[in-house]
Amino acid sequence: MGALVYNRPMSSNLVESVGACVQRAPMCGTLVVGVSGGMDSVVLAHVLHSLARLQGATSSRGVETHIAHFDHALRPTSAADTRFVADLAATWGLPFHTMRWAHGERFAGGVEATARAARYAFLAATARTVTPAGQQPCIVVAHHADDQAETLLLNLIRGSGLHGLAAMRMAATWDDGARPPVQLLRPLLRTPRSALVAYAAANALTWREDESNADTARTRNFVRHEVMPLLAQRNPAIVETLARTTHLLAQEADRLDLRDAQLLAQAQVASTRDTRLLLRCAPLQAAAWGDRCALLRAGLRSTFATRAVGLAHIEALADALASRPHATGPHPLVDDIAWTLVHNGEALLLSLHRSNALPIEPATPWLDGAWRTAQRTLPLAVGDCVAIAGGWTLELLPAERDAAGSAPAPWSVHLDIKECDGLHLSTACPSMRMAPLGMGGHTRNLGDIFTDHKITPALRPGWPLITNAHGRVLWLCGLVVAEGVDAQAGARAVTLRWVQRDKASAA
Repeated sequence: MGALVYNRPMSSNLVESVGACVQRAPMCGTLVVGVSGGMDSVVLAHVLHSLARLQGATSSRGVETHIAHFDHALRPTSAADTRFVADLAATWGLPFHTMRWAHGERFAGGVEATARAARYAFLAATARTVTPAGQQPCIVVAHHADDQAETLLLNLIRGSGLHGLAAMRMAATWDDGARPPVQLLRPLLRTPRSALVAYAAANALTWREDESNADTARTRNFVRHEVMPLLAQRNPAIVETLARTTHLLAQEADRLDLRDAQLLAQAQVASTRDTRLLLRCAPLQAAAWGDRCALLRAGLRSTFATRAVGLAHIEALADALASRPHATGPHPLVDDIAWTLVHNGEALLLSLHRSNALPIEPATPWLDGAWRTAQRTLPLAVGDCVAIAGGWTLELLPAERDAAGSAPAPWSVHLDIKECDGLHLSTACPSMRMAPLGMGGHTRNLGDIFTDHKITPALRPGWPLITNAHGRVLWLCGLVVAEGVDAQAGARAVTLRWVQRDKASAA
């Protein structure tokens, strides 16, 4: 959709102005108009009905208008509103869709927010149902410039960030997880309410009044009836001024979103939707404070479908990145999202992940929780071929090391046959020790060895190792072999090697 440029209020010819907005959504040939029965939505429905008749007479691309009314069932007069809108649709010969909200008495996010979500879910479902294949489902609502000005002030009162102060967009996407996403149009967003009143009078339109709109105990009504008139005393063009401000802020928000996306792409290593995001720490730590916070916010928003992450969480994480340059974690962030600093063998990474997920996907053999619960330890014999998760297989083969004594690959080892009595595949315990090759028989805690090799703590419980019948650690796989067990040239040996079958076959 093309950019919608702010050029002061719309033309007084609402049919032309709304038509220009609709033309910018070329895939939207069927429009589902949300009509409450109030003046704003009745005017919008009449304008779109007039537009459809006009285009049907002058163009091969006609616009089909459907009227949709959501009965919130929160006021005694709501049923009468439904009948009014149904009669209106019948008078104009337009398809009519309605739904009465079967709500309970509890509203987890507040009555207004819960009702709004239910209303838009109904409008989106209606649009998906009536829109022919090949067209973009589209809903149209009657927010106008006065609504936009009020929304800016409301979000300012609530302490919103830049996107909140940008308020509503003339064209947006309503994405509730269902497919396809629905286009949301607000073609009256630059039109002051006074112009709608004039249009209604000129076309002899009638409407219903929602008595709750006069209740100044509601914050929006307080802003509308108390704050806006006071501001208008200082600036008679306050609606236009605030609407223009939201447009400028929206431009800034779009510009910064693009910058944030570019920074995120530079820092991102990998991402799994709703599970894990891996970012390089170096660009995060080198970034200015504002960029660091914005990058973290963008990463969390793109990966996890949650609104629970607030400014305090972002700033605390940004602080932690500056003060903790080493592997650490997992640390709780919010809800079931955690953060961990991990090494991938090359660099320090920040992992934002679900608390029940690993901070980094193992790129090496790794015995997962299911294996550890089922096996704990597995006896091995020459000729065995043990498959584990990730496509990895441990092979035990008889071999004789060549006379040159060439070093094996990191994930294979030649063990002296004399040390291979009662081999077992197992995982590390915190108290385990081994005597690494080259240390003259001195032992070290496995945790220290893991630290030396920058193995993140989250992967250590599933790291594979080989022991003998006496419980001696012969090989901490891929990292260290024990003193005195490495087969010498010409000695009888057993070769243990890890092979990732899917990658091997692909090669």
